[in-house]
Amino acid sequence: FWLKSLTICASSSNRSMMFQLLSVLVLALSHWARAASTETCSLPGTCPSRTEGSLFIQRNTKAHIRSKLAELAELGAAGAQKTPVCPDTLEGVSHGSVSTSQVDECSGLAASKLNDDLYWVNNDSGAGPVLYGIRKNGQHVARLRVSGAGANDWEDIAIGPGPTKGKSYIYVADVGDNYRKRGTVQIYRMEEPKVERGRNRNDDIRVSAVRFDVTYPNNMKYDCESIFIDKGKGARKAGTEGRVYLITKGDNRASDPQWRGGDVFYVDLPRESASLSWQATSTRLNLVLATGADITPRGNLIAVRTYGEIQIWPRPCEWSVEEALSKQPCGVASKNEQQGEAIAFGKDGDHYITVSEGKYPKVWYFGMTQRFQKDMMDKAKAEAKAMEAQKVA
Repeated sequence: FWLKSLTICASSSNRSMMFQLLSVLVLALSHWARAASTETCSLPGTCPSRTEGSLFIQRNTKAHIRSKLAELAELGAAGAQKTPVCPDTLEGVSHGSVSTSQVDECSGLAASKLNDDLYWVNNDSGAGPVLYGIRKNGQHVARLRVSGAGANDWEDIAIGPGPTKGKSYIYVADVGDNYRKRGTVQIYRMEEPKVERGRNRNDDIRVSAVRFDVTYPNNMKYDCESIFIDKGKGARKAGTEGRVYLITKGDNRASDPQWRGGDVFYVDLPRESASLSWQATSTRLNLVLATGADITPRGNLIAVRTYGEIQIWPRPCEWSVEEALSKQPCGVASKNEQQGEAIAFGKDGDHYITVSEGKYPKVWYFGMTQRFQKDMMDKAKAEAKAMEAQKVA
């Protein structure tokens, strides 16, 4: 009945009703999915896979429900204004699927800076403080066990600079909150390790994390699945290198900011563990259910994905992140994944990859030519020039 109602609304002019139905379904099915999940981890030091009983529940309720949520989100996106298509967008290709059953709820991706063709992956909630390293062909090559970190609801990870110049750091965002009950969430930062060639992929690499408890302003609570770390020439120029940016998740329609999504916050992390506050920005993104984000190593492109599309903003070095995100984005190629949440730019900034939740999902690789990046920068400069002319007039 509900799906039929949504289909009727989507094909009519009653967009408001469609989004109201979408919002109710997202909330109801999220609650059902969360209640049905009984994910557990096995004994410490062993493969952190789920038990057979919980796997049965997960396959037959949570994964199925989440795939329906993705379909509903696409319906919502179809009712919204379409994002302009980016220039010279390349179609995605898959070189393989994730080879390990240990990664079955891929929620975040980040390209390693220290290791060639290696992407760090995190599972969604219930999997424990563990990261996995995979190749672009999906081959599982490493497992990272994080001490000093809890794992309430890990939703995204990022690579970026940190307190010691020249070192690479992994940032883990424990920021998921379907029911808006967490006024304070956690960011974990750890030095990125070098993975030795030939190391057993299930031989844990152990790292220690620095914990940051970060509170939202005005007693607000948000669900979030997207973070990135500012870097590159623009960040150095603005004095924001290493700044953590967070984007809230919502239906893009609710009057309550806690549920509408698209709001952008940031926090600057000190060297040592601390209790901090998210800083609100005036920037808000026009998208439905943001599930992942990243920024290129040069800091010149910012990507945010939803279940149904990927949007990219050019970021010239003269602009701050907030200035870049306040402009009109454009859409790039994506694949119709079962429940696509994760996205990462490559180490050299010449591609991006996406991975869905589920067992043995495909790894999708999207090349970005130099022409593409030049056209994106030209687009940004033209827009900046037009804005300046408008101010003068």
